[in-house]
Order: sequence, then structure tokens, then C-alpha cells
Amino acid sequence: MLASGPTTCQALADLTAGMLDHTRLAALHQLTTCHTDGQRAVVEAAMLAGSRLASPPRWRRKIHRLVARLDPDAAAKRRRHAHTQRGIAIQSLQDGTACLTAILAAEDAQAIYDRINHIARTDAHTDLHTDGDVRPIDARRADVLTALLLGNRREHVSVELQVIAPVGTLAGLDDNPAELVGYGPIPAEVGRALAADARWRRVLTDPATGTVLDLGHRRTPTPALARLVRHQQTRCVFPGCGMPATHTDLDHTTAHSHGGRTALDNLGLLCRRHHTAKHRGGWKLHQPRPGVFTWTAPTGRTYTTDTHKNDEEGPIPGEGYRTGPTTTLNPERTSITRHPLPHQRTPSDEPCRF
Repeated sequence: MLASGPTTCQALADLTAGMLDHTRLAALHQLTTCHTDGQRAVVEAAMLAGSRLASPPRWRRKIHRLVARLDPDAAAKRRRHAHTQRGIAIQSLQDGTACLTAILAAEDAQAIYDRINHIARTDAHTDLHTDGDVRPIDARRADVLTALLLGNRREHVSVELQVIAPVGTLAGLDDNPAELVGYGPIPAEVGRALAADARWRRVLTDPATGTVLDLGHRRTPTPALARLVRHQQTRCVFPGCGMPATHTDLDHTTAHSHGGRTALDNLGLLCRRHHTAKHRGGWKLHQPRPGVFTWTAPTGRTYTTDTHKNDEEGPIPGEGYRTGPTTTLNPERTSITRHPLPHQRTPSDEPCRF
């Protein structure tokens, strides 16, 4: 049980009324524990005033963003303290296996994972055509990690980490958090440090409108349109899906074979599972205007994802702050309210028929 305090009374009341689930309440308590009662009250008010979001991870990311903007100095101090807790550990498991864990800086962990994943997927494609090796991709990643650490591999894979930050943050005018794509918000000082390194591609956005001002440059040729779509949408556009842009497919909303144009208003990011659901699972997708996606489930219910808004970035009361992707429900096609209760049916409950 969570202890009731001056900043949790309303949250506990919402829990009792069935408007908030325990997972979200626990996240609200845990992620604001180190703050003053006043700061916790501000974060709680902002969270409870908005929607309950489609999944607990999105709820936690929204809290992280609010906390980072409310007290940037404290966020930076917590990061420095967390860095002192870095380390690795091993735990024996059954049947001759063990679990090796590592606590690292977020940017290092993301780069390591992307390098391992790149090598594993390249090997999987090659092996399938040469010797029929059908090891699961997770087992391949584990083997690649082992080989790299023990010195059996010599690949040098170039990994790109995407850091999205408002112009004011990079210019040192404010300390609004930056975002490490695939991970979430990071302190402003870390975003500035990463952007200063020429090996990192900078993505400059307008803090008021979210408009991309500068996509930066990189040596390997990537179509500018694909780059723009990935930076504007950031994640899979299926309602409630949190798969980051770096692990999604670029999809024609209206298939190219059916006359769909390769243009901004006909492109969207889909993870492999929801890409398959669109083509073979009975789901239909429409993009009425660039960045707004309307999904129709096999049951007939409709859901809308607007990549120009994001309930994860709810404003602090009194602060005008840009919001970026959100999912809403069409009240004309379903009995679910616009802001469904946690226990009610959500898009993730819909069947993805393959």
C-alpha cells in the first residue's frame, strides 16, 4: 500500500472511484518521491487532469517529462547520482544459464543494444540463405553480445542515436528535457552534450509548435522524406503502441500498388506486428491529413492517433508547452468515452488477426 500524503489524496480518491489503476498510482508515487509536497501536487494535478493514456509506460514517460521541466536542477542531480550506481551483476539460473545485467547511462545502453540488434539481424538474414540457421532473434542477440565481449567478433557497426531537443535547450536558454529516441526524456545538459558531438545527428524543434527546424546531416544517404516522417511521428502510429521510430517500418497508408503516393500525407510508421495487422489482420487505416491516422478495428470500432499531439507531454498548469502523439477514441463508433478508464477496453485489447 502507498502511504497517503498531501499530494496523493486526490489520486487515492480516483483509485477508489475506479478512475485510476494501481500501476499508474504507484508510478505517480515512485517518480515524485524525491520532490517537495508543492512539486508533487503540481505533477499530480497535471497527470490527473489529463487522460490516463493508453499504457503505463506512456503514463510514466509523461511523469518523467513533467518532473524534468518542473525541477531541471534536481533531475540533473539525480542523473549524476544514478551514474554513481552504474554496475553489472550476475544471477545464476537453471539449466546451465545465468542472467547478466548492466546498469548504464541511457545513451550508452541504447547504442549497445542497437549495435547488437543490427549485427544479429544481419546474421539472421545471411544465415537463413546459407545454412538454414533459424535461431530466435533473442538468442542471436545473446550470442552476438557474448562474441563481442569475448573478442570473437570484429564488426564495426555505425550506430545512430537520435536526440530531439527544443532550440532553447540546445542554446542554453532553458533546461527543458531533450528526448533520446527509443528511451525517453533525458536532462537538458545531456542533450546538449550529445548534440555537441559531430557523430550525433541533431534534431532542432520549435518549442512552441514542435515544428522541425533542422534535421541535421549524416554521411550515409537517407531520403529526406523518410527522415522527416520518422522525426515527426517518433513511434508506431497504432493506438497505444510505444515502439520507437528506429524499430518501425515506413508504411504507405494507401498502398503504392493501389495508387498511393510516396508523400508526407501518405506515409506512417508501423512496427512489424501492427504492419502485419494492417495488411492481414482485418484492420483498416486512413490518414485524413498528414500525421493523423484513423484506425478501424475488425469489430468496427475506430481509433485516432494524432502525431501532432501527445498526452505524455501534458503542460504544467499555467505553462504553455508544446504537446506532441496522442490517441483518441471516436465516440460515434464506440461506447468508450474519450478518456477511457484504465479497466475499460482499449485499442490494445482489440484482436490483431493474422
